Amino acid sequence: MAWPRLYKAYRKPASVEVDRIDKVVADLGRQRVDELTHADLVAAANRMLPGRAPATLNRWVLRPAAAILHYAAENKYCEWLRVKLFEEPRPETRAARPATIAKLFDRTEGRQRLLVMWLYYQGTRITQTLSVDWPHVDLERAAFSFYDKKARRWQEFPLHADVLELLLLVPEAERVGRVFPWGDRHNVYRWLRPLVRELKITFTPHMARHALGTRLNADGAGLRTIMGALGHQDPRSSLRYQAAETEVVRAATAKIPRLRISGKKAANP
Repeated sequence: MAWPRLYKAYRKPASVEVDRIDKVVADLGRQRVDELTHADLVAAANRMLPGRAPATLNRWVLRPAAAILHYAAENKYCEWLRVKLFEEPRPETRAARPATIAKLFDRTEGRQRLLVMWLYYQGTRITQTLSVDWPHVDLERAAFSFYDKKARRWQEFPLHADVLELLLLVPEAERVGRVFPWGDRHNVYRWLRPLVRELKITFTPHMARHALGTRLNADGAGLRTIMGALGHQDPRSSLRYQAAETEVVRAATAKIPRLRISGKKAANP
């Protein structure tokens, strides 16, 4: 197939997406793009990843295939094919509890403590967090930035006051290179997972990200604010934090001005 190559030259996708495209192309072989059907894609997904969850099949097979097919259709090479994704269960929001963060904070120090605080208040993904370097941390403006490979652009975020306080404690001589020394998330998990087991708590860095989205929603932040805080480009990514709990709805509706009702009884229908 020539179209996957043309699509990659046009879109310049991230390496993980290139890997997915190459695997799909390898499975489908030399089958012509204009001959592919939705059933062919479903069969390929089940061959490549037998027994895997619908979300995995969509992410690794159907979405990459759909992107190529739609690009080919836009260039009049084939008819538009509607690629229906496997039905996925609604994603659940697993937010870290403040008490959990407090336990971790009490048992850590130095850069470990800074990382726990950063994840909870800034909500950046662990890989993004570990990529932040000191030249892109502006302590005077209380802001930081990093290059988002997925969005292909630089993003700037405000620093929370508690995170800023810990950053200011780092000696100036040590403010070089990356803010955090572990390189990748696997090195973080080497000390984080044993600590979590010892404390008998449930925590992952991504749960801290969920906690930020959930707190913002509970405090009445709008969708655009949550998208900005979490660096989301697609509103659907932020909507999972918009599931209003009963007490959140109660607090919101309580703000609606009360009607002035006269003492007359309403007429029976």
